[in-house]
Amino acid sequence: VGIAMDRISQPALESLLRQLTGVEPAVADDAPYRFLTRHTRSGIPIQKATRFVFQRLQALGFEVRYQPWSRSGYTNLNVIGTRAGGARSNETVLVTAHLDSMPQGERAPGADDNASGTAAVLAAAGVLRSFDFERTLRFVLFTGEEQGLLGSAQTAAEAYAANERIVAVLNLDMLAWDAAGGPIVRLHTRTAS
Repeated sequence: VGIAMDRISQPALESLLRQLTGVEPAVADDAPYRFLTRHTRSGIPIQKATRFVFQRLQALGFEVRYQPWSRSGYTNLNVIGTRAGGARSNETVLVTAHLDSMPQGERAPGADDNASGTAAVLAAAGVLRSFDFERTLRFVLFTGEEQGLLGSAQTAAEAYAANERIVAVLNLDMLAWDAAGGPIVRLHTRTAS
């Protein structure tokens, strides 16, 4: 873990955050674009954001696909990048974050909630691609989180229907939040039973 952590640079994370929040342009479909919002219903901005993360994961060598969903009057896409594992490839580890931001309107950069988590997922993918793992790694960027976990519900439903064996989920949400006296990391586990 220490070797992998050493490969993540603060300037690279800051650059991703600046791109995801519109401080500087990101490149999607070979053209610069400023994300002033990533709201699930923002139309072109969220489409460009999903293209941006799709293309980043694809450039890192992952098998990437869109996962369409439609729930509660919303329709959008999640982005899923997969790297097959070795001896235990039937077991999957998910690294996730939500790409969308709030509020609905022209300006919703969502630096903390959740450009910070999205940047961390992309940085983790960039580092972990260099290692071989027994289990399959799947990096998932959800949309529709701010409207009630809509995109992640689609991922969970598909995994359940396919009887996937998900052995761990690392959900990166609001990593930049700094609450006075708040937890550093909140870890939820279940018993082996």
